[in-house]
Order: sequence, then structure tokens, then C-alpha cells
Amino acid sequence: MAPTITGKVQLIVNIEAQNKFSEGYPLVKRGIYYGCRLISAQHGPIFVKSNYEKIQKVYSIWICPRPNPKYRNTITEYKFMENNIHGTVHEEEQNYDLMSVVIIGLGKKCKKDIKNLPVIDLLRTIFVDKISQHERTLILKNNYNVQLTAEDEKELETMCNLSEGLTFSRM
Repeated sequence: MAPTITGKVQLIVNIEAQNKFSEGYPLVKRGIYYGCRLISAQHGPIFVKSNYEKIQKVYSIWICPRPNPKYRNTITEYKFMENNIHGTVHEEEQNYDLMSVVIIGLGKKCKKDIKNLPVIDLLRTIFVDKISQHERTLILKNNYNVQLTAEDEKELETMCNLSEGLTFSRM
């Protein structure tokens, strides 16, 4: 169950698009490594000395257009959780829940996929489906209410490498 968020929230979001799902190591370990680097990089620009209370939560999101079959059409989150081994103590979640690694596996839509989350279909439209630029723009507008500016359309059209990233501001 997701926590209820009240008040101001500060976080850092890193989005990685992966052409290759398997590089000989578990992708989740790379995601955790990147998340840790994003947390440690906050020393200096976000907090100084021992002002650790200013550390901001990091989300590292990995979009995989062509994952291994068991990861297709999945969204998996890896995060820190409190686990009382002996006794009971309840720390405020904001003090330990500092990193979330989310891996989104896309892949081709299969007939056995009875129910897909709209976000998976949206990302599949952007990254996987082999359709024309005009058709892609229409699908984004009509199915997901994504209004692209001329600049957004140009970026979508010229995005030939997933590592060039996502830049839509109206999703």
C-alpha cells in the first residue's frame, strides 16, 4: 500500500531507457548502484556536513523495450522497507525510504495479455511499436490525452536512440 503524502515532497527522478535488458549482470543491481550514486551526489549541492535530514528521495526508472520474456509487460519496484527483527520500533518512512528502483518491461503485446496498464501501452507506443510518426502522435493525443507541442513532436521524431531520453512535459 502506498503511503499518503502530505506536505512538500522533494525527490530526484532518473529515467534510463535500456536497449539491452541483459548485459551479463542483473539490471536491478545496476539500478540500485545508480540510485546510490544519486543519493551520494546530493552531498554538497543538497546537504553539507552532517545535515543528512536534507537527503531527498531518489527514483531510478528503467524502461526496457525488449526485455527477457519473463519481464515483458511488467512494472517492478525495489525499495527500502522497515523490518523489525526483534522488538518494535517505527521510524518515519521518510527517514529510510530514500530510494526506489522501478523496472518497466515492455515488449510486444501478446493476445494472452488480457489486461495491460495504460502506462505500459503508452510506453510501448513510444518505444516499441513500429508505426509512423503521424500515427504515433495521433495515438498519444487520442488515447492518452498527451498534447505535444511542435518541439515535442520534433524530439519524438528525431529520437532514434532510447538513451536520448524522455522529454515530454505534458504526460
